[in-house]
Amino acid sequence: MGLSDGTLRVDLDESATRFELLSASASPHMQFIVWVTWSALAGVVGILTLTFFLGILSSAKVRGRSFNVYVLFISFPDMFFSICCSVTCGLNAASGQYYSERGCSFQTFYTIFAFTANAWLNAVIVRQVHTMLRSSHQRRRYKPPPIKVVCGHAAIVYS
Repeated sequence: MGLSDGTLRVDLDESATRFELLSASASPHMQFIVWVTWSALAGVVGILTLTFFLGILSSAKVRGRSFNVYVLFISFPDMFFSICCSVTCGLNAASGQYYSERGCSFQTFYTIFAFTANAWLNAVIVRQVHTMLRSSHQRRRYKPPPIKVVCGHAAIVYS
């Protein structure tokens, strides 16, 4: 019993093992509800993040500050994840099943990319904030990193 034979969770009895409970599928109706809900929520988050992203990009003064550029780079994985999740969940809901094996592989890619890029960029930003606080504590003027350095940090994290 499990994923390979298409067992539904509602068809299992009380003697089912934990593995069987975790590997059994939800009913098609429940899967549809989950996919539509995720698609809608991720779509709203994706649009809001895109609006935020474009707002920063549209102002030369705002994007001229290095920490704002860090914010751009840290919001990109969230935006990418949300938009991709909205599309893949919508495709799954429209087809009534997992859309394709390739779609599952892509979903794995963008999920891992978004989580790891976000975590590593947070680490880079924390380092910069630490450097700023250390300079403040030592009563030295803090000079933020140039935009090229910020772009280099993001390129290293994204690669």
